[in-house]
Amino acid sequence: MAVTYAMRGFDIPYLLTNGGPGQSSELVTTYMYKTAFLSTDYGYAAAMSVFIVVESLVVVGLILFVLRRKVI
Repeated sequence: MAVTYAMRGFDIPYLLTNGGPGQSSELVTTYMYKTAFLSTDYGYAAAMSVFIVVESLVVVGLILFVLRRKVI
């Protein structure tokens, strides 16, 4: 759960640094938010959100695969 939460992290980096000095702590989620609501490029932001969902599903699938393999 910690791995998937880390991939979806948005609130803490955005509230604390807003992308950081020179975008040094920018995440895909904060970049997606800025692209959608500051640049009004909704199509690109939607594509990034689909990428985040697919990436999360792949990581969860790998974690489940590894956990099931160790149990057997």
